[in-house]
Amino acid sequence: MRRLVLGSRGSSSIVGSAGISYSSPTLASAIANLTPAFTFILAVMFRMEKVVLRRRSHQAKVLGTIVSIAGAFVVTLYKGAPMFIAASSSSLSLAQLYQSLESSPAQYWVLGGIFLTCEYIMFSLGYIFLNRILTEYPAELTVVFFRNIAVTITATIVAL
Repeated sequence: MRRLVLGSRGSSSIVGSAGISYSSPTLASAIANLTPAFTFILAVMFRMEKVVLRRRSHQAKVLGTIVSIAGAFVVTLYKGAPMFIAASSSSLSLAQLYQSLESSPAQYWVLGGIFLTCEYIMFSLGYIFLNRILTEYPAELTVVFFRNIAVTITATIVAL
């Protein structure tokens, strides 16, 4: 369990980079807003949070989680018109640029959304496991130091 925590930030960054390359930074920022929803769901699954549906605050948490995930699915499955113009492509006309962006298959857009979702689920898992580790070993600086060392080693291997 501890190895997953130490390497989860680096692994999530690698998966997130693949997700952005298949989709867009706009989709990445939309799915990044799901981190609280993923963390809440995982906290309930790991019994760190109790849900009592009779309480209004718990109803609001559940409803907010459902609405935010539904909104992310809409963004993931719907690819709208591009919102940027590439500055380095001065030889391409705007119509050619738009056509090249539209010719990318929709499955890559969905695959990018899946990768980005996996990134932020791993990010939330990092929070959950970090909480469990800090209850057993309350030296935050030592835990963060070893986690950053593990991420540095992982990123160095991937970069090479």
